[in-house]
Amino acid sequence: MNNRETEIVSRKTYFDWNGDTVCDWVPGNLDAMHVLNAMHIIFPEGERAFCRVMGSCLKHVKDPEVTAAVKGFITQEGAHAHAHHRAYLDLLERSPHISVTQAKVSRVLRVFLGSNQTKNRYLLRWRLAGVAAIEHLTTAIGVWTIEDAQLIERGCDYQISTMVKWHGAEEIEHRSVAFDAHDAIQKRFARSTRALAMMFWLPTLTLLWAVSANALLRNDTVYKKRRVLSVKAVRRAIAEGLIPNVPARARGSLSFFKKSYHPVSQVSLETDRAARAWLESEAVRRYVRPVEKCDGEKLKLPSRQQV
Repeated sequence: MNNRETEIVSRKTYFDWNGDTVCDWVPGNLDAMHVLNAMHIIFPEGERAFCRVMGSCLKHVKDPEVTAAVKGFITQEGAHAHAHHRAYLDLLERSPHISVTQAKVSRVLRVFLGSNQTKNRYLLRWRLAGVAAIEHLTTAIGVWTIEDAQLIERGCDYQISTMVKWHGAEEIEHRSVAFDAHDAIQKRFARSTRALAMMFWLPTLTLLWAVSANALLRNDTVYKKRRVLSVKAVRRAIAEGLIPNVPARARGSLSFFKKSYHPVSQVSLETDRAARAWLESEAVRRYVRPVEKCDGEKLKLPSRQQV
């Protein structure tokens, strides 16, 4: 493995907000709130799919360090799925019709990442390359949460802001795992497979995010003002550090296509250390705490019912 620190820490969350909070937690910018809340539509099924794909590759990985990292990855992503699904249920109470959008988004993710364990090794390589590509994009968002996000500083709800930053920091922590696992099971044409996967998933995820955010705005039963996102409001939100600059982050993804690329180089040493220090800080321990390492022999993938 080519990583600064290989340990992936499993953590348990203790977030406790009421149903109204997630529907009104970004003051002064409705568009920014719905852009951020779109992750609650996409991430639960996406994270579950990641767990299924990574769990499928375990029997093919021989390196014990990669195996341990994959198990840690699964526990972290399972926790992400659980937290975002709970937020989605709160959104659903206020905007019941978003269930239609959520079902369509989930269908896309299940079609391309699988709805069950992947037994075909060739299909597994493609799906694992997709996870590696998506993890590159989520790591970019993770870097934003550590370096540029101003959610708490702008008066956003503290718990949900902490959840966003926790998720981003853990994306930084496990950024290399899917890449290393893919390298472990595909020796030839691995870089080409990941490049094709990125060319598919970058526009696909961008579209799914835009569709989800607009669905939330269109079905908001409290703020019935517009049916589509305001470009002006989105630009203001980017400038204020409320949402990441997606076009700039997408341009940064070009490094993924370089022959010398490895996810460890995607994050500076300072940001890496800042993410780990924040995860270990007392401010976070109120809501997120480490748990004992998962026993690989008893590892269970999160089901749709569990989250």
